[in-house]
Amino acid sequence: MKNKTIKVGKFWAPILLNDYFDIKAGKYYYPHEYGHGDTPYISATVANNGVSEYIDLDPDFKGNCITTEKISCQAFYQKYDFCATSDINVFIPKFENFNEYIGIFIATLINYDQNYRWNYGRQCRVGDSKKINVMMPITSNGNPNWQFMENYIKTLNYKRITTKNKYDFDKIYSKKYKKFKLKDLFSNIYKGYPHVKVGLVKKMLNSKNAIPLVTRTAENNGVDCYVSIDQAEKIESGNAITIGDTTATLFYQPKQFITGDHMVVCRADWLNQFTGIYIKTLIDLEKYRYSYGRAFKLKLIKNTEVILPVDDKGAPDWIFIESYIKSIPYGDRI
Repeated sequence: MKNKTIKVGKFWAPILLNDYFDIKAGKYYYPHEYGHGDTPYISATVANNGVSEYIDLDPDFKGNCITTEKISCQAFYQKYDFCATSDINVFIPKFENFNEYIGIFIATLINYDQNYRWNYGRQCRVGDSKKINVMMPITSNGNPNWQFMENYIKTLNYKRITTKNKYDFDKIYSKKYKKFKLKDLFSNIYKGYPHVKVGLVKKMLNSKNAIPLVTRTAENNGVDCYVSIDQAEKIESGNAITIGDTTATLFYQPKQFITGDHMVVCRADWLNQFTGIYIKTLIDLEKYRYSYGRAFKLKLIKNTEVILPVDDKGAPDWIFIESYIKSIPYGDRI
């Protein structure tokens, strides 16, 4: 296949994806046209590798290709045969040595280069997709270096996490439950010290005197970056729940940390990494009630109710909760 790109630098160049992929639109099915089944149905979701559900129709597309959704151009490698809605662009490789490793590499390049360019008002349709250029590693003759892409992905640590635990729904359904306000569960709910990120000396994760700065970010367990512990005005000990009060982002913090602005810290004697995961999940279910215009402020946090399994005396059964988290799939890997 003739390469139409101009070589940039020594190892990378912008590559027109349409030169190496046939790009087609998915096909929309009305809900009454299908039921539950085994065929992945790819839609405009950025979760679950783009799979919104499994349906009982025959696949329209063969696996071993890439899909993008048109709202944000989120790309995924599709291993198995599938159906796709009309919100999906399907990139079918024109070259024979395309595989999962190359697909993951290219999907990552598309996400890095394209996600920020598109939105609901400016969608990436098939015609737009055919114009996409992404920077790729190239060979000495200027063609995409497929072998390098494959080898690179193979070097990454992607060993599958395994678990010996299985779901036991009877265990959780057999318990009695009761509502509790967070202020009655936590012994202390308070505003963290508002460290200002600007001016703090950033440190590498494993460097000496580094401490995580926990902010309202929804990523990386709330850790914005690592900074010098010498600049900390107030160090928070680990074993706490942190909540961003304007974003309703919350995480369990196992180690000592410092907080940014608009951060709430929750503490209790019953709290540990297992009960912390459980209570965090329950509070997350209440996040839909709040937004930037109706912030998850301290008073609202304290009065938020969650439903917990209880013991014979009607108190939260923290022993059961801890053992339950340990028993569910991947709980043995915590």
